[in-house]
Amino acid sequence: MRSLIFGFFSLGFIMLAAQQSLYAARDLTPAASNPTSLELVVFESPRCDYCPLIRSNILPAYQRSSNAKDVPMRFVNLDAVDTNAMGLSTPLRIMPTIVLMNDGAEVDRISGYVAPQMFFHAFSRMIGDAQN
Repeated sequence: MRSLIFGFFSLGFIMLAAQQSLYAARDLTPAASNPTSLELVVFESPRCDYCPLIRSNILPAYQRSSNAKDVPMRFVNLDAVDTNAMGLSTPLRIMPTIVLMNDGAEVDRISGYVAPQMFFHAFSRMIGDAQN
């Protein structure tokens, strides 16, 4: 019984450490200094319960996708930026929000957390619209 409890505790600690390392590895500057292409900007907040799910459920699959090099994903802490200066077409009302940007201007967005399958479906449509 002791080893079972220790195993669950260890697993929880490893999952927490992995989640924290994803944050450390992917937190980037709030705004691109010279935006010149397509990028996905994920707006998140430390108070958002669903925001970490983007990093744990969507980011790993996205990094393995063929789109990751051409359309990088960048995470922005909503509390650390002035969103009025980020080229958004409308204010952010729901967290997380994933915004497809083209040359610093919003093309489309996904508001709220969606499962990976829905994200990739919406992303494909967004990229198709941006390239037309």
